[in-house]
Amino acid sequence: MGRAKTFLRAVLPPVVASAARRVRRRLRFLGTALSSQNPSLSDGFVELRLIDRRDLGAIKRAARDSEIRRRFALLKTEPNEYFARYREAPAAGRGAAFAICDVGGECLGLATVEKRDAGRVELGYWLLPEGRGRGRATRALRLVSRWALSQPGVARLELATSPENTASQRVAERSGFRREGVLRSYHVVDGCREDAVFFSLLPGELDEGAGRGDA
Repeated sequence: MGRAKTFLRAVLPPVVASAARRVRRRLRFLGTALSSQNPSLSDGFVELRLIDRRDLGAIKRAARDSEIRRRFALLKTEPNEYFARYREAPAAGRGAAFAICDVGGECLGLATVEKRDAGRVELGYWLLPEGRGRGRATRALRLVSRWALSQPGVARLELATSPENTASQRVAERSGFRREGVLRSYHVVDGCREDAVFFSLLPGELDEGAGRGDA
């Protein structure tokens, strides 16, 4: 129990640590409780913490950003519903959502982790305008990827971007993800069918992208 408390203090700010201790008893990811052996989700510049009520304002702002709302299920989903779905995801065993922050700072975006079948996990990430351009997306993706790969039963991480989103593709590549190809007419975005560029990361590949720079 002492090690679990140390982990929570390292990952979560003090104002949410008490609530997190209560949640931890029922927190499930891929059917297994979140382990106190997981690395701290911070690299000294960016930190990730499980989302809480203070992040709702950032989600509401994201819902007014045309690109975020089109790509991240905020077009047809109200911010409160979006928040609740990800807030409840760990307890339901569906995954997790982390606020992307500078160390000690406010939420600048989200990194999401969603369970699929056969050991696959899908990642997503978005940043508000003021959070872009200083390497936060790359740092956040590396942190959340390392956390996801440490969870029992995870054999593959994957993410998809739109073909024109070259910035997000560079983030994936700099984090060690490998481009697999384009799936044509893969999904519907804002009422139109669009292609998707898929990337994947397998255990042992994360550190291969560590020297490729940040974006």
